[in-house]
Amino acid sequence: MNTLLPASLLGWLRARAVLTTALLVSMTASVLAGPFENAVPDDTVLFVNLPNVALLKERSGETSLAKLFKDEAMKPFVDNLGGEIQLLLDTAEQITSISLVDILNLPTGQVSIAVRADAENSSALPYIYFMADCKGNEEKLKDIVTKITTALEENGMSKEVVGDLSVYSIGDAAARQQVALGVKGSILAIGNDPESLNKAIAGISSGVGESLGKSARFEAFRQRAGGVGHFEVYSDLARTVDYASDLGQAQVTTAISMLGLNAFQSLGISILVGENDNDTSMQVIVNTEGSSQILNLFKMPTKPIKPEPWVPADVLSYDSFNWDVDLFYETLVGMVNAVYPGGMEQVEGMLAGPDPANPLLNLKNDLIGPLGNRITVITDYITEESKYNPRLLLAWELENSQKLTELFDRLMALAGGALPLETQNVNGNTVYTFPLGDLVEAQMGESQMPFKLGVFGFTITKTHLMLTTHVELLNKCLNTTSGLLESDAYKLIASKIPAEVSLLGMSRRDEEAKAAWQFIKSGKLAEMIRKGMESQEEVGAFLGGIIDALDGSNLPEFDKVSKYFTPAGSYAIMDEKGVKYMSFTPKK
Repeated sequence: MNTLLPASLLGWLRARAVLTTALLVSMTASVLAGPFENAVPDDTVLFVNLPNVALLKERSGETSLAKLFKDEAMKPFVDNLGGEIQLLLDTAEQITSISLVDILNLPTGQVSIAVRADAENSSALPYIYFMADCKGNEEKLKDIVTKITTALEENGMSKEVVGDLSVYSIGDAAARQQVALGVKGSILAIGNDPESLNKAIAGISSGVGESLGKSARFEAFRQRAGGVGHFEVYSDLARTVDYASDLGQAQVTTAISMLGLNAFQSLGISILVGENDNDTSMQVIVNTEGSSQILNLFKMPTKPIKPEPWVPADVLSYDSFNWDVDLFYETLVGMVNAVYPGGMEQVEGMLAGPDPANPLLNLKNDLIGPLGNRITVITDYITEESKYNPRLLLAWELENSQKLTELFDRLMALAGGALPLETQNVNGNTVYTFPLGDLVEAQMGESQMPFKLGVFGFTITKTHLMLTTHVELLNKCLNTTSGLLESDAYKLIASKIPAEVSLLGMSRRDEEAKAAWQFIKSGKLAEMIRKGMESQEEVGAFLGGIIDALDGSNLPEFDKVSKYFTPAGSYAIMDEKGVKYMSFTPKK
């Protein structure tokens, strides 16, 4: 069949066909390039992973922090600081002939760092892998690698080619004391052992039979995290404990056995940006298997947790957690007696005093017994003489306040008025005070104090033992009429927290940021850095421009940018699988 199409149009169609075929081949190659976790062996003990750099950059640009720095009111500060940073980068490029910005902009896909221990010699240097997918920047990658390798050779490092890698060494380098570097397609690979790195490069397309990505512990981490994060850190605790045991130190082996550290399987961190209606979220996951003494020491049952009625609505932060204190005591007794038979009985004898018929203190009955299984910590702050002063209060729920009061009265009688305590009545509660701040300041001097301590205070109410660094905060709690439970900030956080948790927390990031903001705006941050650099004249001179830019005098007033700081929440769940901790900041 003869075509009637013009030659120019035919040429255009052929070019499009060739281009489409090339794109399809490129896409197929991209699909065949499997994730790096499937290219490293399953005995990897540490894996740091950014699955998609381009996506992370895009999401990060939509966060409240990014929007803050794009705000027009921030322009003078951002431009000044950015200009000083650029000067430093330009200086570094003049020295090295390599642009740090260009290097950071190379990766577009996955970037991973993996570390493996030597299975045959646990005390030997580990295997280290760095792999980055620079798809779309292949020409820039070749140019930068050429500059790096040229610099290595000019500095006296010998070169040999091993498989797909150029291997650089100084003299007769021992095992894993080399720099192996290679580029295959869009993948940049760097490591300290050419043989293992070559296998990893080959495994990117074909996969490794027994890889980290297919290991049960890594899969359990991903499953509990709810999938692949935008940034991940994974550590194989079980293998790490095994390697520690293999070092052959009797004390280490004994500690591992006594504490039950072999129950810990893995530790993982997974961070998401712009997911699930959150600005950012972070999960810390510890997976365990079997029983462990150290887990029993800090057992945190899952129960409903809500702010107590006495918690003021305007606190800066609130954290409350369940703790099985009875199990803690039983486990501690067993561990002490296992190391020192009869050790706890001796301790109890010393605390009881000289008259066994009238013991001064019985740990289990007089102290552990009255304590409940929930602890709450709240903070707020005040500003005195332009100094930011945080205030803290700890409240321990009680099962038997009367018994703890009797113990306190007995100890006070024994002290015979030696403690300089004063008392005041607050809403029917006896509050004891002690001038802790004055005493500390007298010893250290006011200039040495990062913040001013107040009058220490404590009380035993019908429901709680309360201790505080500033008695004014305690008095405020005892007179609270408008609680945190009814605040809009808490309701926002509570809507994202399961009904039963081991720990619950929230913080007002706007108030936290306000204090830091004023610290920078007043010039105190720059002043503190300059003072710290007094003994490092060369470093101080090199960073002088950045330090001056951190002066903060050109920052806007905080109320113009406070909208970018939403409350933050957190919770933890401890069960038979281990511990899962989640912190998050909801979108505005």
